[in-house]
Amino acid sequence: AETSIERLGLHASRAAAHSVAAHGEVAVHSQVVGYRRIKRMTHETLGVHPLDYPQTTLETNAYWCEVAPSVQQALEVAGLWFDSINDYGPNWAAQRARVRARDQYRCASCGAPEPRGREHDVHHKIPFRTFGYVPGLNERYLEANRLDNLMLVCRACHRRLETAGRLHTGLDGLGYVLSSLAPLHLMCDRSDLGAYVERGAAIGLRDGGALAASGAQAGTSLDDDLDFYAPPAEDSRAVDAAPAAPRIYIFERIPAGLGFSALLYDMHEELLDAAHRLVAACTCEHGCPACVGPVLEDQLVQLETKRLTLALLRELTGA
Repeated sequence: AETSIERLGLHASRAAAHSVAAHGEVAVHSQVVGYRRIKRMTHETLGVHPLDYPQTTLETNAYWCEVAPSVQQALEVAGLWFDSINDYGPNWAAQRARVRARDQYRCASCGAPEPRGREHDVHHKIPFRTFGYVPGLNERYLEANRLDNLMLVCRACHRRLETAGRLHTGLDGLGYVLSSLAPLHLMCDRSDLGAYVERGAAIGLRDGGALAASGAQAGTSLDDDLDFYAPPAEDSRAVDAAPAAPRIYIFERIPAGLGFSALLYDMHEELLDAAHRLVAACTCEHGCPACVGPVLEDQLVQLETKRLTLALLRELTGA
């Protein structure tokens, strides 16, 4: 299923040391777009098949943790941040045109020609996110956008390829940990809550990023942390026009909610500290269901989810 969250109203927010905690009303939009066939005993994936189901919307309450810009900048400079919305670099339009011409405007997977009025997608064989491109800090888009790493695919094949090879980043790992700890702290069932990770814009060298790149501490005042992404007014029912901050949402699966979000908001620092202790104490090497989520050993390209999550938690908790 594909999920997105729209913030409808803000009940309360406050700045912690290296993050912002908030809770409010949200609309959770979900749509089933396909299903996976697996072997019964081994759970080996046999195929991913598309479905076209209508979207459903749940209006409920949610708690969210927003990563402070200073934390994101520090992790970007250290090469430990892979959670920004993909910016494919200044050569993307030219490389995309070259790939379309090279593949003769046909899907390289199934051979389907481009339909009238819509161009096929250009897919990265090695996911773009794994290269860690940050505008102003490096030029890794050049390697990511090499022609031998690009292929032209139709929308159906692109969705199949993306579903089969999704990466788990530091935010994904933290979202998994928080979604595991929240029911324990609330004494509720795990199915009462859902988790959603929202990517933010890359910071790079803009708005004080040059200070972070040089090793100096960028501005970390409470006002900077709260205002950097221009949060919406409390009565706003529209998606922000400003770039989104990286956030982890824990939402209630009950219409209008049961009050769990306000409790999680009060437990914000306690949850982050517990998450750091849990991940740091886990004896696994790269990740497991007990900490940041399972790691698929047979997946050719993957990120070091546990390392990235632990680095993020250290910044958020000041440990």
